[in-house]
Amino acid sequence: MIKLTHDIEFPVGKKKYEIWLFALCIFCLTMPFFMWQVSIKPFILICAFLSLKNTSKKTKSIFGFFMIVIYLYTGIYSHWSVFGILYLLLLTPLFFAKSKFIKQCFDVFVFIFSVTLIPSLLMYLLVCLLGISIPHTVIDGLNPDKLGIYFKYPFLVTYSGGEVLIDYVLPRFYSYFDEPGVVGTIAGVLLFIKKFNFRSWVNIPIFIAGILSFSLFFFIISIIYVVFFTKIKKKLFLIPVLAILLIFLADTEVFRLQIFERLSFDTSIAENFFTRRDVQGFDNWYSEFVKTPEYYTGMGAGYNQEVNKGGCSYKNIIVDFGILYFIAFLAAFIYYGIRTFGFSKELVAASLILFSVIYQRPFIQDLSYIFLIYGAFVFLGEEKKSLTPLEV
Repeated sequence: MIKLTHDIEFPVGKKKYEIWLFALCIFCLTMPFFMWQVSIKPFILICAFLSLKNTSKKTKSIFGFFMIVIYLYTGIYSHWSVFGILYLLLLTPLFFAKSKFIKQCFDVFVFIFSVTLIPSLLMYLLVCLLGISIPHTVIDGLNPDKLGIYFKYPFLVTYSGGEVLIDYVLPRFYSYFDEPGVVGTIAGVLLFIKKFNFRSWVNIPIFIAGILSFSLFFFIISIIYVVFFTKIKKKLFLIPVLAILLIFLADTEVFRLQIFERLSFDTSIAENFFTRRDVQGFDNWYSEFVKTPEYYTGMGAGYNQEVNKGGCSYKNIIVDFGILYFIAFLAAFIYYGIRTFGFSKELVAASLILFSVIYQRPFIQDLSYIFLIYGAFVFLGEEKKSLTPLEV
């Protein structure tokens, strides 16, 4: 192992290429723009193969077997073909891989995500802040429901959706992705797990990217970490600084339009914070849906797109598969957390990541987001074994 930065050990030597290959596949599965027209199946197959190759023969994971049942049910309830169900089950080898392997992959993924952000941030500076004309092309978006135009620069995507006027003054940072929320979600989770440790240079580009994404998720999870997971001495310094900063920023046009006014779009702050394009019509439909028997078992896979087209909400899972399925999915991770951490601050931190990621991006059939959640649980578990406290 080579330690090139403060808190990340880089695996080198024979057979360590598996860790880098796995982490690279996960990065590709986060869907940067060069993956928008590429099949993701080979990357999922590689991750499944490497997970199985690094499975401990002595490991008997109740959690892993329960997740097999969850995904098996998902495929059957969705009326997928046998091959479709088998493809869905390729997500589950992740839960049987050695914890050390997952932790190392998580570390390398942090490194890859950070390093790839550096040229993207430089291009953002040149194109969006300095207004320098750089050759670019127009590309089709990942989400066909979006009517705006994506411009592809080297290492950067910009979007001309024109959601708010301030986008023309200081556009949100999309990096390689179709939404700045992807940047904010990944950056928030990674920094939370890495304890916002800026002694490691790897965390600095991630922090800058999170801020420039103007992601509500990123800002709120950062505040939660400062308030609940830092030592008292740092709280006494950071909380007043954050309060003064927020008061100051509230009067600036950029932050007022990009952050603060976005909180007032809906009557529910939490709903607007986590849920994108969750229109009032869907809210009204959902309030009636919870009174029906189908609330417990779901309306069927994909039904959420009929009633919440283009929306992204944890409610989509419930609409498709029912509240019982939703609770079982979350309970499985909580069970794993209790077995791993006991009732500790690490359990609270891992649960917070679980709930917030699912609430914000309920893509439970997406390996990259499942890795983000499960990797956080495993990473915190390995850190706890090494007696590294969560507080910094």
